[in-house]
Amino acid sequence: MSNRGFTLLECMIALLLVSTALIIVVESQSFAVDVEQRTARMNVATMLAREIMTELDLRMVKEGFGELEIKERGDYSDERYDSRFDEYRWEYEVEKVDLDQMPDLSMLMGLASEAPRPRATRWAWTPAEAARPTSSPCSPGSASI
Repeated sequence: MSNRGFTLLECMIALLLVSTALIIVVESQSFAVDVEQRTARMNVATMLAREIMTELDLRMVKEGFGELEIKERGDYSDERYDSRFDEYRWEYEVEKVDLDQMPDLSMLMGLASEAPRPRATRWAWTPAEAARPTSSPCSPGSASI
């Protein structure tokens, strides 16, 4: 018997190693494509959210920040978007925040003062899929996302 070739066992082990490496490469590429697609959707959603927030900001400047309380929702199905963003939805709520109802944190920060707290209005953007109130108040005209 000659020792010039490979045995069947050696060929099967080599094939196993090559196929395992190939599977790992294909899976990592698939993961990279999924991440890129998710990132692209997040970028589009951010751009659309900024547009809605800018429109709301302009509306609030025109109508005033004071006692304005609004809750609206919608989508991007009008003609200016050409049905490119039909899968995206938006929702926002503008509400008055009474800072007298907030706990006094000045003692925690060593800033105990007897000065009255100002009243402020907050507005927040939350995607329709995850619509939930924000927990921190914002100064007038600011937004939390």
